[in-house]
Amino acid sequence: MHRFTARYVDALAFAAELHQDQRRKHADVPYVSHLLAVSALVWEDGGDEVEATAALLHDAIEDQSDKVDVATIGRRFGADVAGIVMACTDALGLHDAPKPPWVHRKAEHLRHLADAPLPAL
Repeated sequence: MHRFTARYVDALAFAAELHQDQRRKHADVPYVSHLLAVSALVWEDGGDEVEATAALLHDAIEDQSDKVDVATIGRRFGADVAGIVMACTDALGLHDAPKPPWVHRKAEHLRHLADAPLPAL
């Protein structure tokens, strides 16, 4: 049975705070619902706390780079979590500029995943 520690609870609170003003694209639903769903999938698929914690934070740098960076995530949640978050980030540090088109970002990200560490997959 998986158990989680204060680090997971802290990541949940941190993710909720970072994304508090963000909504899902096609529904008036808090964005944190997506983060919870991804983390739940990790747990349900046999992932560990590091992976489930990274799932909560996987969009932090991509969507909230004006509020957080990878160094902060590493200090607060560990280098293992930060490494997974970086591997899952497809548009680094673009909070002041529009993101490239979705299809281009995702195609590049898929190429990047070929070299990603196993826990990020």
